[in-house]
Amino acid sequence: MVTKFQDSMIPELAEVQRSKEQIAAEIERLKKLPEKIRQEKLDQMNTLPPTDLVEHMIKENNFERSVTRGELENSKRAVTRHTYTLLLLLFAAAAMAWWAYRSMERSGLL
Repeated sequence: MVTKFQDSMIPELAEVQRSKEQIAAEIERLKKLPEKIRQEKLDQMNTLPPTDLVEHMIKENNFERSVTRGELENSKRAVTRHTYTLLLLLFAAAAMAWWAYRSMERSGLL
């Protein structure tokens, strides 16, 4: 026959038993932790860092993704067009300076 004292102790006993099992599981997990950390460090030490060539290829791929070939061709055309325009402008300025010099020379100002 179970007394009132034993009836009130049974839920507490079950709770204590659950806590004990949880603590035991946590202890097992913590026992495995140093081995896991050691293995991670070994893996990290045994893994080679990427070479400069790999880093360069990654940067190049990122650049190619960001700039399409059409945009690159358009910018090349624009630079070429601006270069020709600058050369024509410089040629025109030189021709105007030569014309002004010759005009002043003919009119006797120089």
